[in-house]
Amino acid sequence: MQIDKAITPTFRLWATYTNNYGQAANPDTSTKVAIYPANSNTPAQVLTDMTNFTTGIFYYVVNSAVLSTGPYTVRYQFIDEGVTQELTDQIDITDSTSLNTTLTNINAALATLAGSGSGIINETLRFKDSTRKNLPGLLVWLTTDALGNTTFTSKDLRTNSAGQITFRINANTTYYVWTEKSSAYVQTIFKQS
Repeated sequence: MQIDKAITPTFRLWATYTNNYGQAANPDTSTKVAIYPANSNTPAQVLTDMTNFTTGIFYYVVNSAVLSTGPYTVRYQFIDEGVTQELTDQIDITDSTSLNTTLTNINAALATLAGSGSGIINETLRFKDSTRKNLPGLLVWLTTDALGNTTFTSKDLRTNSAGQITFRINANTTYYVWTEKSSAYVQTIFKQS
């Protein structure tokens, strides 16, 4: 059984006990469960009483937050008429929270990459002010027409601390570089050959 901590914060472990005649029965002494990490003799959840659901069927509610991710062995222990019976089962605890975070980071990186153009040539531009100081944080985008109607890149890309930005462009194409500085738009034309 696989349990995702992010989706299932608590879950039930179920066990069935049958007596020597193969009939569902309730042990006369105890019904307990322990949860062990795979390949370990130290329980993550010590022997604990199970709840009787109906004759011969028992459950235990597990808080998945207290378990680390990974495989576990569940050991059920039934004591009836002085005889101990043990059954085992396997569970695997996962946590999609970290997976979701990773996917969010990948999607953000892909969005940034996609926003910088769809070409195969990396072209780095540097922007400086009239005193030749780098312009970090400057909004820059490319269009393929002089009026700026056909954007080639996202309009939310900014220069780095050195005033640089890299676009992925195509050969033999004319691009119009647009920047926004104090709400004034500046246009520069370049052609990649």
